[in-house]
Amino acid sequence: MLVLPLIKGNCIGKSTETPLSVYSRISNFYTKLIYKELVNLCGRLMVASWSLHGRLMVASWSPHGAPERGR
Repeated sequence: MLVLPLIKGNCIGKSTETPLSVYSRISNFYTKLIYKELVNLCGRLMVASWSLHGRLMVASWSPHGAPERGR
């Protein structure tokens, strides 16, 4: 488990904190991390879908289809 060493490490030297507050701080950190990754992933998917959409539009507009580039 990844959470247990973090809780042990955070409890040392901070005796005023309850395990619940340490857990909530750790879960907030992971929530922000996961949210940031999701935003990055959504951005990449949008860019990929837009570029694919653009390629399809170019392929449908040009009479001979899209040129095979990068192969």
